[in-house]
Amino acid sequence: MKTRNCVVAMTTVITLLISMPSSAATISYGDWSKSGSDTVIPSFTINDNFDGKFQVNINIDKVNSANDFAVITGIFFDLGSGISETDITGESLGNSLSGHTDFATNTNKIKGVTAFQINPSVSFDTVLGYKSGNKRAEVPISFFVSDHNGALTLNDWGKVGVRFQSVGVNDFGGGSDKEMSTQKNFVAPVPAAVWLFGSGLIGLVGAAKRRKKI
Repeated sequence: MKTRNCVVAMTTVITLLISMPSSAATISYGDWSKSGSDTVIPSFTINDNFDGKFQVNINIDKVNSANDFAVITGIFFDLGSGISETDITGESLGNSLSGHTDFATNTNKIKGVTAFQINPSVSFDTVLGYKSGNKRAEVPISFFVSDHNGALTLNDWGKVGVRFQSVGVNDFGGGSDKEMSTQKNFVAPVPAAVWLFGSGLIGLVGAAKRRKKI
């Protein structure tokens, strides 16, 4: 009877731990709405592994060929109208561009130019543009966005969009592609404490069975 009560108690504790928010999590976007002469599949993830900020990672899934290629002229996202350019830090690009060249809010275009539009009927809180002469941003791309001292969480992220150019193979593509997604998939790691309690629970059950056999 004592063993049964102990097992019930530990099971309750584990259930409570699992229901608690994890210290770090990741969201990935899928179900992309596409338009353009050519298409690529973006890999767009956001995590809160860093204190005080989100990390955004963008790449392309190489579906047709290991040499699939595309550059990015614009990244669009919704996180709240309070986001400013100073909230974007630590940009890392796959080429010599040092970071975004343009910043805009509450729009569907960069610089008001239709050629850099993601969707004529959808506006985003924040738009980052990447164009310097003939240069565009090459993947992989990563950057940080401030969480405003914890006021923003992963739940606050809304729709995202990516404007691709030069879609093709080995940098010889001439097509464009505009992608937008509203589907978020959460991946929350199980806290280490849960695994410790789980191990303890398994140990107790095993010990109880051994005593019962004796």
